Amino acid sequence: MKVIGKDIAEVFARKHPHSRGPLTNWHNTTKLAQWKSSADVKYSFRSANYVQSKKCWVFDISSNRLIAKIDFAVKLVKVIHVFTHSQYDIWCQKE
Repeated sequence: MKVIGKDIAEVFARKHPHSRGPLTNWHNTTKLAQWKSSADVKYSFRSANYVQSKKCWVFDISSNRLIAKIDFAVKLVKVIHVFTHSQYDIWCQKE
């Protein structure tokens, strides 16, 4: 998969250094993946969930939440946000 938005994860990792390793692992795993469906994503990341109301995927990365959009047809993953758990809760409440 092609991953765009790595800079968003990098900004988060600068503020939360403990997250750098897990975010790097997520990026490396995702980059090597050949996802064709939701089942493939769930196979790679059991805690990943598609949030229909937000039309995005949520990945639990070391107690943080990485938000991404996935286009299976063009093999593209776009990182939208990376949040702490509490920031994610606030984001979820917004519509």
